Amino acid sequence: MSELKKITECILSDARTLRQNALSAAENKCTLLLEKAQKEADKNYEILITQARDEALIQKERMINKAKRAQQNLLLSIKTEAIKSALIKAKEELINTNDVCYNKFLRTFLKKCSCKTGTVYLNSKDFQRLDKTTKSLLQNFKIHKDDNLEGGFIIKNGKLTENYTVNEIFTSYSEYLTDFLAKKLFV
Repeated sequence: MSELKKITECILSDARTLRQNALSAAENKCTLLLEKAQKEADKNYEILITQARDEALIQKERMINKAKRAQQNLLLSIKTEAIKSALIKAKEELINTNDVCYNKFLRTFLKKCSCKTGTVYLNSKDFQRLDKTTKSLLQNFKIHKDDNLEGGFIIKNGKLTENYTVNEIFTSYSEYLTDFLAKKLFV
């Protein structure tokens, strides 16, 4: 049996060597696979970090732009309200200005009228404020007091109506007045 024992020992020795070589090869292969997996994971990590950073920058930019738009809208709203308030105050000041200035205002628009006869509608307060010069421009008109008018006048001659009430003048000139006030207030 010694020959059998030698063969068995030889086979076992070869098997141990093969097993040891297989284990070493498997360990080497596992080490390479782990290194490759680690490199791939590191690469994916960097890609994900870059993508997350890029997405965060995009979101940040969107939030900043949204805040800027909100700020611009708020500023525009504030400016619009300031202009509206200024127009209301200007209208009130025109209506309540001294008689000399108010008559000058009325005469300016009476001279623009294409109607030289007809009926002039104005409120009682404005009628009381008329000076001689303004009354002379109205000598060919029938005067009708209409206290529904806030200020200014309306002239009617047949189907032709010319509206020079303070409200109509401010409405007609609103674009010009708004631009003028915006430049004076905000530029």
